Amino acid sequence: MKKMLLSMLLAFAALSVAHAQPAGQFTFPSVFTTYAGIAVALLAISIFLAAAVYMLGNFLSNEKMKVWAKGEAVEIFYSGVILAMALGLVAMADSVAEEFTRTIDTYGASVVCNSAIPAFNTFTLDGKPIDPGYATLPCHIRVAKNFLASLFYETAGFLKAVGVTHSWYTFLSSFTIDYTPVGTTTFFSGAGFNHGVFAYLNAKNNGLSFLFDNGVKVLTILRFQEILMNFIAVALFPLMLMAGIILRSFMLTRKLGGLLMALALSLYFIYPMFYVLGDSVYNGVIAAQHYDSSLPPEQRSALARVFVDLDAAPPKMNDTYKENYTVNVNGSNVTITLLNQLAVLTAAQQCQQTLDDVNSRSNLLNDNSILPAFGTNNTLLGNWLSDAFKKGGTWDPVSNSMSFQSILTGIDVLAKALFFSLFFSFLSIFATLASVKALSPIFGGDVEIAGLTHLI
Repeated sequence: MKKMLLSMLLAFAALSVAHAQPAGQFTFPSVFTTYAGIAVALLAISIFLAAAVYMLGNFLSNEKMKVWAKGEAVEIFYSGVILAMALGLVAMADSVAEEFTRTIDTYGASVVCNSAIPAFNTFTLDGKPIDPGYATLPCHIRVAKNFLASLFYETAGFLKAVGVTHSWYTFLSSFTIDYTPVGTTTFFSGAGFNHGVFAYLNAKNNGLSFLFDNGVKVLTILRFQEILMNFIAVALFPLMLMAGIILRSFMLTRKLGGLLMALALSLYFIYPMFYVLGDSVYNGVIAAQHYDSSLPPEQRSALARVFVDLDAAPPKMNDTYKENYTVNVNGSNVTITLLNQLAVLTAAQQCQQTLDDVNSRSNLLNDNSILPAFGTNNTLLGNWLSDAFKKGGTWDPVSNSMSFQSILTGIDVLAKALFFSLFFSFLSIFATLASVKALSPIFGGDVEIAGLTHLI
């Protein structure tokens, strides 16, 4: 009776919440309506079978059959209540998740969740829309995706600088001068030798190769997580939720159905929230360490914040915008100037390190100073050679040479990108498993998920 009363209260609350939700606040995917009809039909079949067993038990005077039929009727009713909850409480939980998101990550949520911000799906690349379903996602999923996309594009911008420098160093280090004695016979023609003029660049080039190879792996991890986030929101959550409701309507698959429902809800609500936490930490670290002009350059974060505001055609690469944004950091306002390093941002919202700050630090971008000189023939043997030799002191960490310091800066950037790309995903996995273990018994699912834990 207590279970029946609880189910009735939940059904009443679900219907009340469903009518109380403003129009357009939450849009169910079409798969909900498709499988909801199947779930209702299977519930009707289950009710018919339970009623048939009860009548047969009454005819045979078998109390065990009657008790079993009554228990099944309660479970079927409970499944019906859960189906009604899916139409009401999911929308309410989505609103609660948005409030949590705005509380935890106020600035990040204001960028991607406010209606005043242009929709992200209006940006086109070669006439094709980028992520056209972005605007339909709930707020906490948007923030999580934006966090991963920001890390991806910022790391990609860093790898672009590494890759360009690495390619030039590889090209230059292959130059050799051959010394062959003149007038020797064929027998002694191999007596000459060659000298690699810029072979010393291989020392630093090995470090650049390490940064580039491992940076590509970080990019793959980030993009995988972003795709997984989108897959959970669009496909996995509605399918697993409705499949769980359908499966728990039958006795033999009840535990599996409850487990699927717990997995669906945990993946949809719990899993993305730790990425929201990561976005909040990321914003705080960048604002406090990078944009605070009172800190010396070597103490500022080399991993800058990028908001992917894809609402217009990309401007010119490395355009510097003089728009100043005031960020409140520990009670003091810090004014920042923003740089569009990745050519995917607009003048409306720029969160990238300034060009002056980039040039003031001995990082990898400084090595690009050899490229304009290399492209000018009249300075090929003048300024460029002196500049190249000046940056050749790779193995001199004691004198804090610019060349060696750039490798250390690159390792620092890559380590930060790896931290933000993996740490919060680990927290999300652990919290999701704990949530599944707590929710599964509520829905009549299997409590033991050791196999699932080992699998993950």
